[in-house]
Amino acid sequence: MACIFATVLLIKVFAVIFEPFADFINRYVSSLTRAALSYITAILPFSLAEAVIITIIPIALLYLLYFAVSLSKKDNALRHIFNLLSVVCLLFSVFTLNFSIAYDCTPIEEKANLDTSEITSKDVYDACIIALDEMREIEGGLARSKNGIAVMPYGFGEMSVKLNASYNDLYSKYTFLSPLYVAPKRIALSKPMTYTGISGVYTFFTGEANVNMNFPDYSVAFTAAHEMAHQRG
Repeated sequence: MACIFATVLLIKVFAVIFEPFADFINRYVSSLTRAALSYITAILPFSLAEAVIITIIPIALLYLLYFAVSLSKKDNALRHIFNLLSVVCLLFSVFTLNFSIAYDCTPIEEKANLDTSEITSKDVYDACIIALDEMREIEGGLARSKNGIAVMPYGFGEMSVKLNASYNDLYSKYTFLSPLYVAPKRIALSKPMTYTGISGVYTFFTGEANVNMNFPDYSVAFTAAHEMAHQRG
């Protein structure tokens, strides 16, 4: 664990200093660890990350009791301390490779060849007007609930298929994206999570794109696409 931690720490330092190195690691190294975790946890019909977070408090309390009993034996105490340090090293290594390296990469507008140097407030205003006009054109065809709120005309599963298909179309155009075909996960405790204001989260230690289902459908679709973007680097 210490060797892995030292290696990943060194990679992180070089990534912060040198953007092309961060791009390479994110695209060709981190993509492998992200994909491995994503495909393994995709087998489960529920969010493993959510299950871990729910159970970690009682497990931690039990471990603390076990640790307190073990303090009477010095060798056991040292072993537990080094075990905990190993867990911390592992979490740091996975977080760095699966998530934080992406923030050291070349900015997205440069990767996508988008010139943002001369955008004015009028350009932003005009873009909003264009988007508003387009929304008005399709507004009448949207499915709606009894309360008049726009809803998806299909379920979460079909939405996931459509989002993956959309990403598949982008891989040939944007080579910096890491190809992946994995569905996002629904959060079981979405309602309590809503009080935090969090609509979704990418969990780096399981590779899952988790979506809060207690938000409006337009937010669910946007959030799913956003968290899936983290999975793809």
